[in-house]
Amino acid sequence: MAIGSQYSKWFAIVAAALLTAAGLGCGIAAAPQPPSLHLPKPVTDLKAERNGNQVLLIWTMPKRTTDNQRLRQPVPVRICLQTVSRACDTVGHLQELPGKPATFTDVLPAVLVQGYTRTITYQVFMLNAQARAAAPSNDAQTLAGAAPLPVTGLTVQATSQGVLLHWQSVPNLPDGTVFEIQRTLLSSSQGSSTKSTAKNAIRHPQNPQKLPTATRKQKQPPQQILMVHPGVAAANASGPKEAVDPGGALDTDAQFNATYRYTVARIVEHTVGTKKIRLQGASSQPVTIQTRDIFPPATPQRLVAVVVSAAMNGGIPAVDLSWSANRESDFAHYRVYRRDVESSAIPVLLAPALGSPPSATLVTPTYHDVSIEADHRYAYSVSAVDTSGNESQPSQEVVVDVPANGSNN
Repeated sequence: MAIGSQYSKWFAIVAAALLTAAGLGCGIAAAPQPPSLHLPKPVTDLKAERNGNQVLLIWTMPKRTTDNQRLRQPVPVRICLQTVSRACDTVGHLQELPGKPATFTDVLPAVLVQGYTRTITYQVFMLNAQARAAAPSNDAQTLAGAAPLPVTGLTVQATSQGVLLHWQSVPNLPDGTVFEIQRTLLSSSQGSSTKSTAKNAIRHPQNPQKLPTATRKQKQPPQQILMVHPGVAAANASGPKEAVDPGGALDTDAQFNATYRYTVARIVEHTVGTKKIRLQGASSQPVTIQTRDIFPPATPQRLVAVVVSAAMNGGIPAVDLSWSANRESDFAHYRVYRRDVESSAIPVLLAPALGSPPSATLVTPTYHDVSIEADHRYAYSVSAVDTSGNESQPSQEVVVDVPANGSNN
C-alpha cells in the first residue's frame, strides 16, 4: 500500500508539471482582460450659440464606449462652463439617448451679460454609471459681455415689391453689426401662385422706403436665414465707424399666398484668435403675415393701333394693335378693350372673349381686330392680368378712324 501511495503522488506531480508545460507552449491562452468601464466616447462636435442672455449648446451623443461597446441606455451628461478666472463649473446635468442630437440652454448670470467682451468656454462630459468620463468634449467658445440690443417694435407688411419689415432703430451700433432675419414658412395655399412677391420694377422705379434688401444667407426650407448689411458712417471726422441701423428691410424672396413668421436679431462678429465668434442680441418677438396677392401687374405701355385697309385684308378692314410686353414673373395674359367713340357705350372686352377657354387667352403683345365697321371711330386700350387674377389699370387709349371706303386714307 505504501508503494502504491507513493506512485500515485509521483504521478500527480508529473501530470501537474506536464499541464504547466502545455500551458506555456504555443497554445497559451490570452491574459484575462479587465472588465469594461463603460466609458462613453467623448463628444467632438460641441457648438455654442449665444442669443441675448442665453447660450444654446448643440452636440451629437456618442454611440459607443471607448472600448467600442454599443451604448444601449441613456447616457448621463455633465455640462460645465469655464470663464477667464475660474475653473470649469458645472451648470447642468442631462440624460440623453446614444447617437442622437442633444441640446442644452444655459442662462448666463448677470455678471456675464454685462461689461466688456470676453471669451467663455463650454465642455460636456459623457459619464458612465459611476459618474466617470473618459475625457471632456472639444471646447465650444462664445462671448460674454453686453450683447447687441434686442430688436423691438417689429412689424411686417406685404407690398408689391416684397414683404416690408420695420423695427425700432437705435443709434451708435458698433461697426460690423448685421441683422439676421429668420423667416419660417408656416403654410402655403394648395394650387395657389407661389411666385415671388417682388413685382416688375417698372411700376416702382425707385424704392420709396429706401431700405436695404434682405439677401438669403442659406436655404433650409421651411426656414430661411436672410442677412441685412446696413451702411456705415463715421461717428465724427476722426472717430470710429458706426453701423447705421436702417430700421427695416425688404424681403423680395418671399412668395405670395403663403403664411410666414419673422424674427429679427442684431449680431456683431468678434475675432478671437483665428476664429470669428458671433455675439447675438435677443431676437425680436415673432410676427406672422399672410402674403395674399392683391397687387395688379404693370399697366401696358406704348400701345399703337394701325388701320389695315379692306383691300389688304381680303375685303374686310381691320386694326392691328401692338404694345410693350409685360416681363413680370406672375404675368398671365392681356385683355383688349374697344369702345365706339361716337356712342356713349362703355368699352367692350374683345380678347379674351367672354366664355372662351383658357387656351384662347392673349399672351402675346399684339391683337388683330377684324370685327370693326367702316366709317367708324374706335378707341382701344389694353390691360394685363396676373396669375392671381389681378388686373392692371387699362393703358392709355389709342383712337383710330376707319374710313368709309375701307382705305387707309
